[in-house]
Amino acid sequence: MYFYKMGVNMKDKFLNNLSEKITLNALGNKEAVIGSIDGFSFTIVANKNTYNLVLPVKLSETYTKMKLLYFLDNLKIDYDKINDILYSNSNIIVSYTPKKINDFYVDEFLEILNKITNELSLNNLSSCCGLCGEVVSISPFVIDGTLVLCCDNCKNNVHADIAYKQESIRELPNNIPLGIIGGILGSLIGVAVWMFVNYLGYISALCAILLVFCCIAGYKRFGGRINISGVLITSLIIILMVFLANYLSLGISLYSEFKDIGASLLDCLSDIPALLKVPEVKSAFIKDLGVSYLFTVISAISIFAKTYKEDNYKINTEEITY
Repeated sequence: MYFYKMGVNMKDKFLNNLSEKITLNALGNKEAVIGSIDGFSFTIVANKNTYNLVLPVKLSETYTKMKLLYFLDNLKIDYDKINDILYSNSNIIVSYTPKKINDFYVDEFLEILNKITNELSLNNLSSCCGLCGEVVSISPFVIDGTLVLCCDNCKNNVHADIAYKQESIRELPNNIPLGIIGGILGSLIGVAVWMFVNYLGYISALCAILLVFCCIAGYKRFGGRINISGVLITSLIIILMVFLANYLSLGISLYSEFKDIGASLLDCLSDIPALLKVPEVKSAFIKDLGVSYLFTVISAISIFAKTYKEDNYKINTEEITY
């Protein structure tokens, strides 16, 4: 059955329209809501134009996973705007993309939700914790960006597990001198590829990605994990190596121009300081260097963030009240 109330006043129009037809509560500043029908709690999260419904339910000996999946498969056949529907880790998960944000698709979504809760009620099933599957009191909890409905015991277990793993990581050895060697050796691979691509007449963002990746991989291979000191050290190595790659690339460009008149690569490299005193050459070099650093910064931010998070087990959690 439906409980009518005023909208939750969210930015998402679909969720706002939905909240005018069923009792929903906005979850903090997230584009997500929580609700309950016939005792079954659920969350709906907006992800661009797709809406993900998650409803935890405990199955029984008579109503098995096979029966539920059969029901869900038929539901997907009946509604073509359902992208995916499954039962995983005690959660029914429905991904729905409406063609338009209007009452027709809002009503269709509610119809899907109502059919699911009716099926569960008719088979005497119960709402449960989305993590452990036990029939207990549940509330919304965010684990590393993923919204779940779980019990207090599971929340405590998640916090304890994160703390234990972070403490174990802090005790791992981290050899900075060897890490520096590894970072330099790894980044030289990126420098070599950078020079080759530049020789072909291109400046590629892929070269920046490769240099950053190789530097971090080399540091980790020789020295350990990327902690704060690892980030600072590898960042410095990358800055120096980007300059080196551009400097050597200029030397190679000179060599390709003057090798026919007997100039050697060493001669061209030794002439670079004098050549950079020429305003036009200096301006072109600084411009290329600036573009290279821009590509590198863009590449490094995501790579460093991902590596640092993995190496230090930085898992964010948030308890949401409503």
